[in-house]
Amino acid sequence: MFCDGDEVERALDRLVSLFRCLSKPGVRTVEGLWGELAMISWASDPAIAVAAWHSEPRALYDFSGHTDRLEVKSTLKKVREHSFNVDQTASADDGTTLVASLMLTAGEHGTSIFQLVETIGERLGGASEVRSRLEAIVIETLGEGWRDAGVVRFLLEPARASLRLYDARTIPRIRCPLPPEIKEIRYVADLSTTPSLGIDMARRRGLVFDGMMPGDAAPASNVREAP
Repeated sequence: MFCDGDEVERALDRLVSLFRCLSKPGVRTVEGLWGELAMISWASDPAIAVAAWHSEPRALYDFSGHTDRLEVKSTLKKVREHSFNVDQTASADDGTTLVASLMLTAGEHGTSIFQLVETIGERLGGASEVRSRLEAIVIETLGEGWRDAGVVRFLLEPARASLRLYDARTIPRIRCPLPPEIKEIRYVADLSTTPSLGIDMARRRGLVFDGMMPGDAAPASNVREAP
């Protein structure tokens, strides 16, 4: 079977783009990207999760669709502390912003980024366009840090057990509006005492969340759902 000229040209363009991305500095840590991919791998509908995943690695939120936004935070600390851009926790006029928090443990018997991508690909089945989007974002995000992606591993089950979900409005935050001369602020927040949401509660917050939440048993929330 022979490829037509347009197909060959598209394949060459993809190959050139791949090498360009692999020669650029990464725009996410391996730890951060691992957390995002873990959420996709657990999602009840990974195709929805991949479709909602940022097309630009420097986007304000990791996942968004309609008026739903999900930001994934991961930490190697023993305390549930995460770094936030002040705009991520600012009150939005419409929609819902949730924060997923993961506490990671490194281990040689853990799961690598490439293994997560393979697992997600298997769950996507024949959805080739979705798989291509997944792989393209991973490559662009890692850049020249792709070598570490096969070496750095985190334990998957403990990470899943550590998952907590928060309404962004409950995250400790710096009050806005900021003076116009200040363009960006990042700060670290301790979520140890912040009320979390149960998976079922989070799922009902929006269409994107419904597909992105894990489909298996989940940790209970520490807040009660309003009647």
